[in-house]
Amino acid sequence: MNARDAIEQGNEALFQLAKSEIISIAEVCKYEKDNCGKGPARIGMTAAEVIHTDWCYPDKKNTTETEGHLREQWIYQEREIGPKGYLYFDNGRLTAIQETP
Repeated sequence: MNARDAIEQGNEALFQLAKSEIISIAEVCKYEKDNCGKGPARIGMTAAEVIHTDWCYPDKKNTTETEGHLREQWIYQEREIGPKGYLYFDNGRLTAIQETP
């Protein structure tokens, strides 16, 4: 539910929750803008190193864990700044970069 839905329903509690979520998103965006690194991500980087590139923190992550193996797909689509696309990690190392327009 978003703030508009809460207002239409006259639900003050839901409106305040939606409002706080919007403020939280704005704070995260400001944090990323102020604290993320610059420069391209490169194959072989760790997840911690990628966070300090233009890519910064992902919007979402998909994780697949099997015996002794961890794969992650970092999704970057809901961003105002920085590249958009997907980063793929195997056991914490960047193995593929897929940029989208």
